[in-house]
Amino acid sequence: MYKNTELIGEMDPYVAINWNGKKKYRTTTAKNAGMQPEWNQTLEIPVSSMSDEITISCHDKDLIYDDFVGSRKF
Repeated sequence: MYKNTELIGEMDPYVAINWNGKKKYRTTTAKNAGMQPEWNQTLEIPVSSMSDEITISCHDKDLIYDDFVGSRKF
């Protein structure tokens, strides 16, 4: 379960994708999207092996420090 990191207003979430601990990919920030954002965005990740590890994490964009919302490893 993910958490709402905002006390006032809606979250501004984005998704970061870490591939094999080396490369990072990132979606755009969904401004004021709250807990149910939609990006309608495609990211191409060059997976070369079934042993490649991909971590997808969600963050809430803030002025000083982006809040961690949750993550999943594949």
